[in-house]
Amino acid sequence: MNGDNTTFAKLAEFLLEEWKLPTKRKKLGSKILYVTCKETCYKLTADTCMEVSELHSTQEEADTRMLLQALHAAKSGSKAVVITAEDTDVMVGALKLLKKDIAYQETFSQLGKPWEGSSDLLDKVEEFTCRMYVARTSASKVNDLR
Repeated sequence: MNGDNTTFAKLAEFLLEEWKLPTKRKKLGSKILYVTCKETCYKLTADTCMEVSELHSTQEEADTRMLLQALHAAKSGSKAVVITAEDTDVMVGALKLLKKDIAYQETFSQLGKPWEGSSDLLDKVEEFTCRMYVARTSASKVNDLR
């Protein structure tokens, strides 16, 4: 779609509305599908469709949300969490940055603890995302980095 976020957003909304239908959800069988559309994340099973409030996020970049969603999956009892990304250099960069920066390790260790609307923690995750893309940036907001 080459940068046309409006078209992509409309397609995502359409697909979500289709998958919310009971006839479509039945096709999931025993699988659980999480779908993020705009700021809201939904959990779809063959029987239900519900919002997942702990995954509500105003972060625009998928890379920022990816770690929050992986943590949620692990905390929800998943035996394995698999992140698939075409942009492997982002994943490798994230691991290298986590390994050498104690502050980011502490930030991500806080994700395992409950918090109520703490923007400080999400700000630190967003700063980490900026540094994944540009190691020596002073930007701490993804939109500023663009």
